[in-house]
Parts: sequence; structure tokens; C-alpha cells
Amino acid sequence: MEFMIKGSLLKRWQHVSHLRMAYILANPKKTDYIIDVGCGQGLFPLSLASKCKKIIGIDPRCDVSRLSFIPMNVQLIKAKGQELPIQSRYCDVAFCLETPEHISPDADRLKVIKEIHRVLKPGGIATFSIPIEIGIPLLLKLVAPYFIPSFAYKSSRQELNMWQALRAIFLRDVSGLEHSDHFAFDYRLVIQEMQQFFSIKCARGTPVGRLSYILGTTIVMLAEKNHDSR
Repeated sequence: MEFMIKGSLLKRWQHVSHLRMAYILANPKKTDYIIDVGCGQGLFPLSLASKCKKIIGIDPRCDVSRLSFIPMNVQLIKAKGQELPIQSRYCDVAFCLETPEHISPDADRLKVIKEIHRVLKPGGIATFSIPIEIGIPLLLKLVAPYFIPSFAYKSSRQELNMWQALRAIFLRDVSGLEHSDHFAFDYRLVIQEMQQFFSIKCARGTPVGRLSYILGTTIVMLAEKNHDSR
């Protein structure tokens, strides 16, 4: 899987680490039906083809014409997560990895989480991964471009006044800041939204364990579907 991910060794390591952690936490069975919401070009669904009964990848940018071979039990669909083209209570396991931070406004992100809840069977599990982009991670992101230009995100070039920067870094308060993809995204919002529909069973920092909360990599969460009445 590593050789299919583009970018620097650091970027590839971070990306593969959170995918591997998500798989370990979900621990899918050979008989499971799986959905991956925000699958990009289908890398993760393709890598899980031999691990489940069927896996469906959903992404508005999905382009199957770019793939030379798709296993029979893999289905890649070009669609939005707000309206999943899947019947209710169909899946045993759901993945939504490095996706919530790209969905705005917040109401749309909540729709995606609600849709994932809808398509899961009772007792189904979902694994979400979210980048940590506030506090010290935000400081590192603001400082890094001055020393390592290749680390700069286009979205991180937003101009901040001193008070906004200090508040976001030390108080973890990003209210009033423009959220642009990863930049200034508060992962705690997704946790609050998830808890409306899921019970969070565990959370893991990756790729460096608890240091991930400081260094600003990724948090991976395993959650169980709450009752449909919610």
C-alpha cells in the first residue's frame, strides 16, 4: 500500500499509519460488508478486498476509469457522503478517514455522520480519523514554512493577527478563524457530532501515540452505532 501513496516519506508514513490503525481498530471479518466514505481514488477499499465480503468506496472525486483492475467485491461510487446511495442497515463496518476536515459547512458534516449511522447495521462499528490542527500543532504549521518550504500548506497561508494566533495555539480557541481544509480545524467538533449517533469506544493517536496530540498528526477513533431512534 505504501508505494501507491505519493509524497515525501514523512507524508507516506503518516498516511499509512492512520490507515493501518483504522484497520486494526475496526478488525473487519471476512463476512463483513464495509463502506469507506471519502475513499478518494479507492486505495483503501482496494487494499481491503481480500479482508471482507464486500466493500463500497464513496467519494465525489472517484474515477474508476483510472483503475486497470477492480476486484469483484469492490464497488467504487462517485457520490457525496451527505446522500449515500446505499440501503439502510446494510454495512457491518464503516470507515471515514481524513475526511471530516474537508466537509463544510458543519451541517453537511453532520449529515455525513448521520448517513454513516443510517447504513450501518445495529451494533455496527465506524472508524473515523481526524487531523489534529489546533494548539501546538497549529504553531508548528505556522512556523514550519519558514524553515521547510515543502511542509507548507496552501491553506496555512491565512494571515493571523497576534491575538488570533496566541488564542488558537495556547487556548485552542479557533472561533473567528476561517476553516480551510486542515488549517485551524478543531477536531473536537467532530467528536461532539459523532457522539450524537455513536458511542466512542476508543481513540488512538498515530503515528506516534499520545505524542500525536502534541505534534499534530492524526487521531483515530472507533465508535459503535447507537440506537436508530436517535
